[in-house]
Amino acid sequence: MSLTKRGEYGEYIFKVGTGLIFRAGNKSTPEDIALAKAKGSIIELPPPNLEIHQLTAVQWDDYRTAVNKDIPSKGVLVRWSALHGLDPNYPSNLYCGFVDGKAASFNATYFSRGKKKNAWGRYVNFHLAYTFPEYRFHGFATQLSRFVEEEARKQGYHRLKSLCQSYAGFRLHLALGHGFYGIQAATAHRGKDGAGALVVDAPIKMDWQFPTDTAPIEARCCAEPAHLLSEKEVRAVLGGPFYGSVSKEELDRCFKKRPLRYR
Repeated sequence: MSLTKRGEYGEYIFKVGTGLIFRAGNKSTPEDIALAKAKGSIIELPPPNLEIHQLTAVQWDDYRTAVNKDIPSKGVLVRWSALHGLDPNYPSNLYCGFVDGKAASFNATYFSRGKKKNAWGRYVNFHLAYTFPEYRFHGFATQLSRFVEEEARKQGYHRLKSLCQSYAGFRLHLALGHGFYGIQAATAHRGKDGAGALVVDAPIKMDWQFPTDTAPIEARCCAEPAHLLSEKEVRAVLGGPFYGSVSKEELDRCFKKRPLRYR
């Protein structure tokens, strides 16, 4: 069996004798599949599912060397180390998704230990998502994030917050239907760590009645917090240091594949 094609979105076509086996990625389009079928005898297989496990801090740190080999992810590595060094009394929940027994995708989300609810309920803080390059474009980060959100919902959490500081992170939050509220101000609490980041705030417990006349409490770190309800409004704030290098054509492709659909 030999690999004859690897598509942009994770499609694989393997040559087996005189035929082909097509393995559809989560983002395969009908055109991709039609093209593959036109090339020979096709057997369609579902994309692999993740086997998800929660990691200890020691297990999490064991993957640092492997992550370090991905040169473009230096910013991820810094946050990786910071998460490992959190106060042990307030650790993030650390998760890994495995494919065929191999680590593929990671998620670090802090589950607030406080029990008190305000009008917006209890929050989890989405700290980090990372997928090894060879496992990207299969939707694994999305699958793992949804698993973590379901765990949070079961434990009585109501909303998720995050500071999005990369274009890859933006695409993930867009795919998950998370709400965007603007850019974090430098004067906000810990503003120096997240100034210029896109502020994310979204419900995970859909039957909770949230206020409708004001921005969520954790989104008020924006200079002018407002729910960005249109693609035009989101595009208007993506010119900061984290997104300035993204071309209009790339954003067009991004929104075409992941239309703005909030929960």
